[in-house]
Amino acid sequence: MASGMRLVKKPPPAGKQYDFFRKEVVKQLEGRVADRRPDEYNKSVSFFKSNHRPVFKSQVVAKGDKIFIRTILTNGSKIVNKYGLTIRKLWDIWNKGSRPHLIRPRFAKVLRFIARNGKLVFTKLVHHPGTRGSKAQEGIDKRLLPFERRGVDRAIRIALKRLEKFSG
Repeated sequence: MASGMRLVKKPPPAGKQYDFFRKEVVKQLEGRVADRRPDEYNKSVSFFKSNHRPVFKSQVVAKGDKIFIRTILTNGSKIVNKYGLTIRKLWDIWNKGSRPHLIRPRFAKVLRFIARNGKLVFTKLVHHPGTRGSKAQEGIDKRLLPFERRGVDRAIRIALKRLEKFSG
């Protein structure tokens, strides 16, 4: 061996390094960062009746060169009334609102309700003006963005340190 030369461990191929780095970033995000999102969503619907309340969870997904956090409604297909309204539809109406629509009786000849003036009303048709959505999803996403950016930066720093040890 010539002087000034030393043996160095050959680093793993670039593809293996990339896969290792990606898995490390996903592993770091799956903890605190990904868990905060469903907590915020679940807080936003805490006033719903317990049998109508949406339940959310998050999932860190790596596809191609992208890694993202997906929020999933776990009980969205559950039917909450005799008309077939699902929790997914209930969440969409509350979050996005509804357009103006007609309400007609389905199981009776007339609708019966108490009007704003306190009088009992019987009618065959109501022109509903629609509802304004709460836009809870936008608010949560906007509020969590700085936290998630810091979490991604932290995950990348940790993954880079571990990659150095992996590469040797």
